[in-house]
Amino acid sequence: MFIIYLDIDGVLNNYGDISNIPFEDYKSMRMYFREKYDTFFLYEPNIYNFVEFVNKFKEVTNFKCILSSTWRYSSDSIEKLNLILSDYGCVDRELIIDKTDTLHDFKTHWTRGNQIKRSVRKYKPTGYFIVDDDTYDIQQKGHLYRVNGKHGFTKEDIDNLYNKCFYEFLRRV
Repeated sequence: MFIIYLDIDGVLNNYGDISNIPFEDYKSMRMYFREKYDTFFLYEPNIYNFVEFVNKFKEVTNFKCILSSTWRYSSDSIEKLNLILSDYGCVDRELIIDKTDTLHDFKTHWTRGNQIKRSVRKYKPTGYFIVDDDTYDIQQKGHLYRVNGKHGFTKEDIDNLYNKCFYEFLRRV
């Protein structure tokens, strides 16, 4: 199985484009997510772009996602994110299957990279990529796809990530 380790903040939402939204529209979008999904705000263009990538790559392989975001601290984050992605057109209603562990000891330094390493040992994927905007604590640079957190997952990211994942997938089959 091919796995994508998915961050949320800076990927399915962003800290740049959102600041250009009129406050009332932003407030309305936040209320929509709060009322419909009982969760924090995600930026719709970023969701649609990620779902387009997912549906495109699903034509190649039945990959899954593991949540590597701080969103993993919420007990129902997997269910809520799967519902949101499905509502936005994702063909896989159970795309996100797990979340990385939280390591809090000084031997492992509790970095995101070490949490992902532990998950890779657990799942033994045929290939994997990490989709994140913060890369300072990720050691697996060859498996990293960095999203610009100012804009989140863009149209350009759809093809760029697809090409990287497709190449990695072909190397493994």
